[in-house]
Amino acid sequence: MALLADIFFSPAAFLIAVVSFLAVTTYSLIIASIPFLKKYKCFAIPNDSSNHKGKIPHGAGGVIVLVIVSALLIEKFFPITWLPIFPPILDITYSFSSLILLTSGLTHSFSFLLLLLVLSFSSFTDDMKPKGVVYRLAVQIIAALLITKALPGDILLGYAPFWLDQLFAFLFIVTFTNFFNFMDGSDGMSAVQTIAIAFGLAAITLVTKDLYFFIEIGFPAMILMATAIGFLFCNWHPAKIFLGDAGSVPIGFFLACLILLCSSYGYWEASVILPMYYYCDAGLTLLLRIVRREKWWKPHKKHFYKIALQKGRSHDSIAKAVAIANSCLVLLTLWAVQNNRMLNEIASVALAGGVVVVLLLWMRATPKKATAKK
Repeated sequence: MALLADIFFSPAAFLIAVVSFLAVTTYSLIIASIPFLKKYKCFAIPNDSSNHKGKIPHGAGGVIVLVIVSALLIEKFFPITWLPIFPPILDITYSFSSLILLTSGLTHSFSFLLLLLVLSFSSFTDDMKPKGVVYRLAVQIIAALLITKALPGDILLGYAPFWLDQLFAFLFIVTFTNFFNFMDGSDGMSAVQTIAIAFGLAAITLVTKDLYFFIEIGFPAMILMATAIGFLFCNWHPAKIFLGDAGSVPIGFFLACLILLCSSYGYWEASVILPMYYYCDAGLTLLLRIVRREKWWKPHKKHFYKIALQKGRSHDSIAKAVAIANSCLVLLTLWAVQNNRMLNEIASVALAGGVVVVLLLWMRATPKKATAKK
């Protein structure tokens, strides 16, 4: 009986319970929102980059952002709930006052949470009635400028002057936010990628035993992962609902901030490896379109995963392939963080690059079934 009690009240059980609760809550709220979205005709309008047909509602991202903000506010005001789990998993002394101080960091600040809500609302209005690329980019630039001022610095590990560090952070936030938005075009894709990056960031805590990292990055990443799990059950092919810009923009923004914070803690290899697939697919596609003098800001179907869809691969097979590749990236990240020597870090980044190259080549290859049909 004592053994069962120890297991039930263990840190792992507590964290699993939190993730499960948030995932179920997110799933339930998204399902409940579908009739409302349909009533007010919040449907994804097919365009030149779409991979779906028919009237499918979008706007699940608004629910996800509300759950994330609510969970972070609860953690901010009730840090006492963490006291029972700290000693077994984190090698650091603490006090209640120190927890209050820790939960005043960037990811728990009112300004950050307000920016998530503003980005979600402005993107939702754009979902309902498109306002053009200038409006979307202007809102993102303002948000990025505001949050860059709040970042701790040393994003580039102290190898660059402060102004360059800030400029890099600003450009990264705007770029990655848009990359995440660009890549939200296949059932299950955004959910799978969010789960992988967030899980990788949260798992670093198990290696480093760093309380500060856990509070500012690890637990917010777990919240994001939990909401993505709930959304995945609604978005797996065939999708019942889409994320919409109301979710892809603030979630991309959130992930960008977590990645930069991770780098500021010195774990640059994690910041490079975990989002590497999105860097490569979205980044290479954008670069090629610019080189070819195409209207790169216009909707298109030239991303690697969209090419895979056009060649006959299914939404779920692509999501599974991305999940497998990301599992490898997470393992390489944890290995690099645990064996934090320069040679190991470079080797892990190189191996991660090889994993992503294999994934991209698989996406560009014509599947055997499609060849047989031709």
